[in-house]
Amino acid sequence: MALDWSGARPKATGQMSTDDLDLRPYLPPAQADSETFPAWSNDKLDLGALRNVDADFNLSADSIELNNMKFSESRMRVQINDGVMTASIPELGVYGGSGSGTLTVDARKSAPVITGKFDVASVEAQPFSKDVLRTDRLLGAGGFNLSFRTEGASQAALMRALGGSGGFEIADGAIKGVNLAKLVRTVGSIQKGGINPASLTTAQNPAEQTDFSDFASQFSIANGVVTTSRISLTGPYLTMSGGGAVNLPAQTIDLKLAPKASTSEDNASGQTFTVPLRVTGSFAQPKLGVDIEALLGGSAADTVKGLFDQLGGKKSDNPQPDGANQDAAAAIGAVLDAATATKPANSDTATGTSTASPASAADALKQLLKPKKPAEPAPAPDDKSEPQKTPQ
Repeated sequence: MALDWSGARPKATGQMSTDDLDLRPYLPPAQADSETFPAWSNDKLDLGALRNVDADFNLSADSIELNNMKFSESRMRVQINDGVMTASIPELGVYGGSGSGTLTVDARKSAPVITGKFDVASVEAQPFSKDVLRTDRLLGAGGFNLSFRTEGASQAALMRALGGSGGFEIADGAIKGVNLAKLVRTVGSIQKGGINPASLTTAQNPAEQTDFSDFASQFSIANGVVTTSRISLTGPYLTMSGGGAVNLPAQTIDLKLAPKASTSEDNASGQTFTVPLRVTGSFAQPKLGVDIEALLGGSAADTVKGLFDQLGGKKSDNPQPDGANQDAAAAIGAVLDAATATKPANSDTATGTSTASPASAADALKQLLKPKKPAEPAPAPDDKSEPQKTPQ
């Protein structure tokens, strides 16, 4: 290492090689380990030190430890010039994989500007998502690319100004906690006449998982909102497409998915069921449920009539259930209760606000499914009351 004091600012140059580079003592303290996703901090970022010194360093380490992440063997060149730091990273070990990237921090103004571009491959999804997203439900290995720009004087401000694009692809993995193929087949079986409400509950529990051979998406980012029009998943008994938005500042999710389940492993033969699903909620408490509005397709009466026609094995001009169809009505109501245990909200992805849909389409549908009670007979006239007049 060498120090040059002749310029407007001292300049440090040199190289360093170490086994473990632990940066945790020099970073803001991490939130205590928990299952919840931490709120973005509004504390002011202090990057003034970058304006006090220039530098040009080559660094290599067998491992690098940050607050919630640990990297394996990595190399980088860090240059600081008049308040602008550029880190060129030709080798970055990331959770079993490797990659490269650049990161630039411009601290010449009170609100720093941060830009970056990263490309990594063969990352182990479960430990990566556990450290970054606070969830261990994603299995498999894959790669991702990301380019971004943001500016702000706090962590929360940086999230609000974030823009960029990216994508990911994960192979031979699984999503723990839900069996999408079973869920879709259960809801889809309503139209086939075979209803088993209990299967909806068993499709979502810690012992279940959705296996896939390929899971991929491309997305864009504007004002902190990650938007994608392409989510694709391919696996045994299941294919899925979808899209939606993830609001980073508000930490909310609104994704619409269209999984297609098959009774054959190769998805080429047998019966198929397609049921729209919706992922809503927060990063800390995401919720998966049937997208009732999409399922109804905007025509509740026709849909209800069609269901009863199929369930009752007859055609009728009267959509009101009666006789044997009353049991079917109760079963459908139970399915809807299980499928919509968490009612999706109508969210504004631009602002992060949400308003719950009134009573939900499921409640309205269940009201239509209920058989109408016969009219109550008129109460007998009180003996003390005046006799009723016979209409002329």
